[in-house]
Amino acid sequence: MLQNTLTELARVIRDSLPNDLGSVATTAKELSLAFTSERAAREADYMSSPEKLAAYVAAFLLPNAVKVARCLGQIPMPAEGRPVSVLDIGAGPGTAALAASCFFAAKRPGAEVRIAAIDRSRKALELAHRLFKLVAPPEHLLESAAAEIGQRGTSGILGGHRFDVIVMANFLNEMSDERSACDLCHELVSKHLDPAGSLIIIDTALRETTRPIMALRDRLVGEGIASVAAPCLHQMSCPMLAANERDWCHFYIDWERPEYLVKLDELSGMDHRHLKMSYMIFRQVEAKAEREELSRVVSSPLDSKGKRELVLCTSGGKLQRVRRLAKEASDVNRAFDSVKRGDLVRCGSADRIRCEDPFVIESAW
Repeated sequence: MLQNTLTELARVIRDSLPNDLGSVATTAKELSLAFTSERAAREADYMSSPEKLAAYVAAFLLPNAVKVARCLGQIPMPAEGRPVSVLDIGAGPGTAALAASCFFAAKRPGAEVRIAAIDRSRKALELAHRLFKLVAPPEHLLESAAAEIGQRGTSGILGGHRFDVIVMANFLNEMSDERSACDLCHELVSKHLDPAGSLIIIDTALRETTRPIMALRDRLVGEGIASVAAPCLHQMSCPMLAANERDWCHFYIDWERPEYLVKLDELSGMDHRHLKMSYMIFRQVEAKAEREELSRVVSSPLDSKGKRELVLCTSGGKLQRVRRLAKEASDVNRAFDSVKRGDLVRCGSADRIRCEDPFVIESAW
């Protein structure tokens, strides 16, 4: 099971930590601020610092691996009968590589998995190989290259290789502009993604990092470079991006933190009880059946006296605000009480759910 393989990854990380987590917690907090409120002061090559690399592994590797695994669970499984190929861009200490190994060990046991990792930091990649040997089964292979892929492009590094899955986790926010990010994605999709493969982009759930990804999504789809497979249910322009400059599309993962991360959070003042993320999954342009009447919940439930409201992004490419009064709760719409941000739901097109109106969670996030 996937939970078992991720638990093993957590054990390997825990065993790599010093008994005294105080200094690690201090450095991890500094990194957290550099990733969020103090982004302008972040060092370009912070993972070349042994202290910061160790703190990153302690505080961020497992949470980010869980995010990657959640996205892998939303893509079509690669065809059987041949090795699964994965590319991890901006790999750091192998976060997506480790997540992919854990995922496919659980979902495709015994299958050969070939993973390529690219990062600017040789020290980070060396650590990725050490961690990979402790976690991955023998039929999984990791190769790596130290390179500035955002500056050089991909073809000179990857040659003609194509991959079933390409992951860019917390990478695009480091690129200089949207056009460069779009050009990189175009090159990846057209030259290095298998025709049935998926490009996964993950980033922090911040307004300043997520809205550029939403704009990138519109450009990739609008220019016919790729189709978006998740979280969107449509290929129209992003309605949230157009609605205002305030909101951004992001989600949460509820999970049980391992003991070492609970302790690290206590020492550092960080909070990993809920994992926040923004993400996009792209595929090559293809005809796809419309998922009519399905909507994605893109807000947390908004509760006020006597009612609950949600914001949905519909398969028709519109934002829809729906509400249900407490007095109109019934057996057919009871799921409205337990719905969460990210769930796929079916509820019709009305903006008010009455006693007789069904509300169904088709797929929980």
